[in-house]
Amino acid sequence: LVDGLLARNPRDADALVALAEVKLAAGELAPSADLLRQVIDSDREGKTPAGARAQAVAARAHALLSASRS
Repeated sequence: LVDGLLARNPRDADALVALAEVKLAAGELAPSADLLRQVIDSDREGKTPAGARAQAVAARAHALLSASRS
């Protein structure tokens, strides 16, 4: 489903965040971060639902990474 959305619109913020969440759950931090960065760069203040979700997922990824380094 996400692949289909991104095939039609590679900048679909909701699909990018969804794919970032899948990558994060699979432990693929760098690809997840790249996807989140695309969304956050276009909505730095998190004014859209996808932008706010991207920031929340990025914060969760940061917390996971910090915890794994401790």
